[in-house]
Amino acid sequence: MSGSYPAPTDDGDLLVYKSDGSAGNGIYVARGRGEGFGPIAPLYVPDEGTTFDGVASSLDGPLFVTRCLDDVCEPGDRNGVWAVELGGAEGPTSRKIGAVPYVWGVQPVEALGLLVFTDGEDILAVPLAEAGLSGRANRSRSVSR
Repeated sequence: MSGSYPAPTDDGDLLVYKSDGSAGNGIYVARGRGEGFGPIAPLYVPDEGTTFDGVASSLDGPLFVTRCLDDVCEPGDRNGVWAVELGGAEGPTSRKIGAVPYVWGVQPVEALGLLVFTDGEDILAVPLAEAGLSGRANRSRSVSR
Protein backbone atom coordinates (compact mmCIF):
# COMPACT_ATOMS: atom_id res chain seq x y z
CA MET A 1 0.00 0.00 0.00
CA SER A 2 1.34 3.43 -0.82
CA GLY A 3 0.63 6.64 1.09
CA SER A 4 1.85 8.66 4.05
CA TYR A 5 0.67 9.97 7.42
CA PRO A 6 -0.71 6.55 8.51
CA ALA A 7 -3.18 6.69 11.41
CA PRO A 8 -5.00 3.66 12.79
CA THR A 9 -8.54 3.99 14.12
CA ASP A 10 -9.66 2.27 17.32
CA ASP A 11 -11.67 -0.08 15.08
CA GLY A 12 -8.54 -1.35 13.29
CA ASP A 13 -8.91 0.58 10.04
CA LEU A 14 -5.99 2.58 8.64
CA LEU A 15 -6.24 6.16 7.40
CA VAL A 16 -3.58 7.35 4.94
CA TYR A 17 -2.87 10.45 2.89
CA LYS A 18 -2.47 9.96 -0.85
CA SER A 19 -1.46 12.75 -3.18
CA ASP A 20 -2.08 10.55 -6.21
CA GLY A 21 -5.08 8.49 -5.13
CA SER A 22 -7.77 7.17 -7.43
CA ALA A 23 -10.13 10.04 -6.51
CA GLY A 24 -7.40 12.68 -6.14
CA ASN A 25 -5.48 14.24 -3.27
CA GLY A 26 -6.91 13.41 0.16
CA ILE A 27 -7.59 10.91 2.93
CA TYR A 28 -8.07 7.24 2.09
CA VAL A 29 -8.97 4.25 4.25
CA ALA A 30 -7.91 0.63 4.25
CA ARG A 31 -10.34 -1.41 6.33
CA GLY A 32 -8.89 -3.82 8.84
CA ARG A 33 -9.16 -7.38 7.57
CA GLY A 34 -7.84 -10.38 9.51
CA GLU A 35 -4.21 -9.67 10.24
CA GLY A 36 -3.87 -6.91 7.64
CA PHE A 37 -5.82 -4.40 5.62
CA GLY A 38 -8.17 -4.56 2.67
CA PRO A 39 -7.91 -2.44 -0.47
CA ILE A 40 -7.50 1.29 -0.04
CA ALA A 41 -10.52 3.48 -0.88
CA PRO A 42 -11.25 7.24 -0.83
CA LEU A 43 -12.65 8.52 2.47
CA TYR A 44 -12.41 12.32 2.26
CA VAL A 45 -11.14 13.92 -0.95
CA PRO A 46 -12.26 17.55 -1.19
CA ASP A 47 -12.34 19.38 -4.52
CA GLU A 48 -9.69 21.96 -3.63
CA GLY A 49 -6.43 22.25 -1.76
CA THR A 50 -4.33 19.64 -0.01
CA THR A 51 -5.94 17.62 2.78
CA PHE A 52 -3.64 15.39 4.83
CA ASP A 53 -2.77 14.05 8.30
CA GLY A 54 -6.22 12.54 8.93
CA VAL A 55 -7.01 11.09 12.35
CA ALA A 56 -10.23 9.61 13.77
CA SER A 57 -11.08 7.23 16.58
CA SER A 58 -13.59 5.54 14.26
CA LEU A 59 -15.14 6.11 10.86
CA ASP A 60 -18.40 7.01 12.64
CA GLY A 61 -16.86 9.89 14.56
CA PRO A 62 -15.28 13.12 13.42
CA LEU A 63 -12.26 13.01 11.14
CA PHE A 64 -9.63 15.66 11.91
CA VAL A 65 -7.47 16.79 8.97
CA THR A 66 -4.95 19.48 8.17
CA ARG A 67 -5.90 21.49 5.08
CA CYS A 68 -3.89 23.84 2.91
CA LEU A 69 -6.05 25.82 0.49
CA ASP A 70 -3.48 28.24 -0.94
CA ASP A 71 -0.04 28.02 -2.52
CA VAL A 72 2.07 28.83 0.56
CA CYS A 73 0.34 26.77 3.27
CA GLU A 74 0.85 29.33 6.01
CA PRO A 75 -1.48 30.05 8.93
CA GLY A 76 -4.44 32.13 7.88
CA ASP A 77 -8.16 32.25 7.36
CA ARG A 78 -8.31 29.21 5.07
CA ASN A 79 -5.46 26.93 6.15
CA GLY A 80 -5.63 24.95 9.36
CA VAL A 81 -7.26 22.00 11.05
CA TRP A 82 -10.73 20.93 10.03
CA ALA A 83 -13.28 18.65 11.71
CA VAL A 84 -15.14 16.54 9.16
CA GLU A 85 -18.37 14.62 9.78
CA LEU A 86 -18.48 11.84 7.20
CA GLY A 87 -21.95 10.37 7.74
CA GLY A 88 -24.18 13.16 6.49
CA ALA A 89 -27.05 12.37 4.12
CA GLU A 90 -25.67 14.90 1.63
CA GLY A 91 -22.04 13.82 2.03
CA PRO A 92 -19.31 15.04 4.36
CA THR A 93 -19.60 18.35 6.15
CA SER A 94 -16.54 20.15 7.46
CA ARG A 95 -15.64 23.17 9.53
CA LYS A 96 -12.37 24.86 10.30
CA ILE A 97 -11.38 24.71 13.97
CA GLY A 98 -10.74 28.39 14.63
CA ALA A 99 -8.74 27.96 17.85
CA VAL A 100 -6.09 25.86 16.07
CA PRO A 101 -3.64 27.29 13.50
CA TYR A 102 -2.08 25.45 10.55
CA VAL A 103 -0.49 22.49 12.40
CA TRP A 104 -0.04 18.72 12.21
CA GLY A 105 -0.59 15.63 14.32
CA VAL A 106 -3.92 16.69 15.84
CA GLN A 107 -5.03 14.32 18.59
CA PRO A 108 -8.17 14.79 20.73
CA VAL A 109 -7.39 13.58 24.27
CA GLU A 110 -10.73 13.33 26.05
CA ALA A 111 -9.24 12.26 29.39
CA LEU A 112 -7.43 15.60 29.60
CA GLY A 113 -10.03 17.67 27.75
CA LEU A 114 -7.36 18.77 25.25
CA LEU A 115 -6.70 18.88 21.55
CA VAL A 116 -2.95 18.21 21.18
CA PHE A 117 -0.89 19.03 18.06
CA THR A 118 2.51 20.19 16.81
CA ASP A 119 3.68 23.19 14.83
CA GLY A 120 6.79 21.26 13.79
CA GLU A 121 8.83 22.55 16.72
CA ASP A 122 6.68 22.34 19.84
CA ILE A 123 3.87 20.17 21.17
CA LEU A 124 0.90 22.44 21.85
CA ALA A 125 -2.67 22.04 23.12
CA VAL A 126 -5.96 23.88 23.42
CA PRO A 127 -8.96 22.86 25.51
CA LEU A 128 -11.51 20.84 23.54
CA ALA A 129 -14.20 23.35 24.54
CA GLU A 130 -12.11 26.25 23.19
CA ALA A 131 -11.76 24.35 19.92
CA GLY A 132 -15.56 24.08 19.77
CA LEU A 133 -15.50 20.31 20.21
CA SER A 134 -18.29 18.98 22.35
CA GLY A 135 -20.77 16.14 22.29
CA ARG A 136 -19.80 13.45 19.77
CA ALA A 137 -16.56 15.17 18.71
CA ASN A 138 -15.54 15.54 22.34
CA ARG A 139 -15.87 11.76 22.79
CA SER A 140 -13.14 11.07 20.26
CA ARG A 141 -10.23 9.27 21.83
CA SER A 142 -6.57 9.74 21.25
CA VAL A 143 -5.13 7.67 18.41
CA SER A 144 -1.62 6.29 18.84
CA ARG A 145 0.76 7.03 15.99
